[in-house]
Order: sequence, then C-alpha cells, then structure tokens
Amino acid sequence: MRAVFMGTAEFAVPSLEAMVESGHAVRSVWTQPDRPAGRGRSLRESHVKRAARRLGIEIHQPESLADDGVREVVESASPEILVVVAYGRIVPEWLRTAPRYGAVNVHGSLLPLFRGAAPVNWAIARGESVTGVSTMAIDDGLDTGPVYDRESTSIGENETAPELSERLSRIGASLLARTVAAIARGEARAVPQDGARATRAPRLRKEDGRIRWDAPARTIHNQVRAFLPWPSVVVSFRGTPCRILETRTTGESAGGAPGTILSGAGRLAVGCGDGRALEIVRLQLENRRAVRGVDFVHGKRLEAGERFGVFGES
Repeated sequence: MRAVFMGTAEFAVPSLEAMVESGHAVRSVWTQPDRPAGRGRSLRESHVKRAARRLGIEIHQPESLADDGVREVVESASPEILVVVAYGRIVPEWLRTAPRYGAVNVHGSLLPLFRGAAPVNWAIARGESVTGVSTMAIDDGLDTGPVYDRESTSIGENETAPELSERLSRIGASLLARTVAAIARGEARAVPQDGARATRAPRLRKEDGRIRWDAPARTIHNQVRAFLPWPSVVVSFRGTPCRILETRTTGESAGGAPGTILSGAGRLAVGCGDGRALEIVRLQLENRRAVRGVDFVHGKRLEAGERFGVFGES
C-alpha cells in the first residue's frame, strides 16, 4: 500500500524498516525537527530521520502539523494508510481520516494498560513482569483507539528500559507488518478497549528519579531500571548528587536505618525500607566517571553507619 510514516524515537525505526521490507510504498517520512543535544547543544537528527535517509525516503520535519502546506504535501502523496510510531505529536483528525485505511499506531504496552508517552518505563517502575506491544487505530484520545492486535513478552528481572524498549521495537515491527497485511486483505478487526482497565504512563519528569530509601528494595531496583537513561535515579552522598546506574536485589537482611551503606565481601549495598539490602553495582558521582560499586567502596573510605541520602533533602 501507499503509506506515509510518522515517527521520531529509535523505537520507531524497526517499524519503518518493516514497512519497506514488506513491500509497501512509503511515500514520505515525517519526523520532529532536529533538536539541540549534548554538552555542545549541537543539532541532532532523530533516529527515524537517519533511517529514512538511509532508505532513500523523502523526509519532512514541520514544527507543527498545523503548519501551512502540511496537508497539501500529505494529500499529494495519496496515502492509503498512515503509520504512526513514537512520533511525539497528536495526529489531527484530517490526517487520521485522509488515508483510505486510516491511521495505525504501534504502542509499547498491552493496551489499555500504560496509555501515554512512557509505557516501557512505567511498566518496569511499577513492577510488571509481563508487557507487550499493541497495534491500534488512532482516534481523538490518547492511546484510546480500538486495538487490532497485541503480543506479550515477559520482562527480565534485571532488564532496563533501553533493553526492553529495543526488544519491544522488534516485536512491534513484526506486529505492524502483520496488522497492515490483514488490513490490506480486508481481514483486520479493531476491538474497542476496555477503558475501565486503563492505566497511565505519563511523560517522565526529572522528579521521577528522586527515590526514597524507605521504599522496599525491589521498588527501588525497579525505579533504577525504569529511569535509564533519563532522568535516572539520583541520591546524595556527602552532599553531592550521585546517579545510581545499576542495582541487584539480594534478598539479604540489612540492619540500620534505610539508606545505610553496607560494604564488605567485595561489594556495595544499601539498606532499604523493607529491611532488605540492595546491591549497588554501578554508580556515578556528579562530574565524575561511572564506577563499579566495589571500586566506590575502595576509593571513598566509608565510615561505619554512613548513609546515602535522599536527593534534595538536607
């Protein structure tokens, strides 16, 4: 089918590739404008833009889909289907309804669970053991459209958000190819979501990385995995911000107040609110390189009873 593809994040790249590999005529790719990034704040292209250039597809980057000329350009491509994956913008009604077969979205959760901008992160943060990908017809709500298909997968005990997102992007690409093929054959059926079961996955905020040590060890471990690479879990050590990059649950008991540092046996661990120890595998003090927990122990000459604090609290 003639298709227009809209996407920005790395999660969308396998879906774009799947559309091309399936033989569909992707007439154009729409992605968000280049944005300043990194310490030098130089303009950075989106993952989808780089993929589209590699695939030789026409690229458009409007600041807004309401910009003059956007509608004319889209309609001139005469798309039969619109595919939207991690684009980062609301798709207006005229664009959803212009193609003969409407607009299809690939979403990184088992809808109606985790509707919103960060489904992968929140599935991990909230301790889910299973998640998946859904394809749906886009309507005027936020991830509320009827679902064509779903595929589930288990979440590894130590799997991080970037790792899970990469796996889900591949699952989503295969699911999209299957869904679009069914639509083309006239065999696809979109089933309304059960709104009573819906949960939210809002856009991540910097504050989400500020944990409290009185939470259970498993909860903190989930937050560390979920909030990589941003906002990451930030605590304080001797008054300095410290990013916790990798943890491991041990199931071992821990004495002392929550946040108390437990060092020994060649490792670094912290006591949590449920009386269990959480091993700190890798961490990074502000303006320093990331180090292993055991190297942190050797380098800081920890005192008995010393604690990691809650970032932002004295």
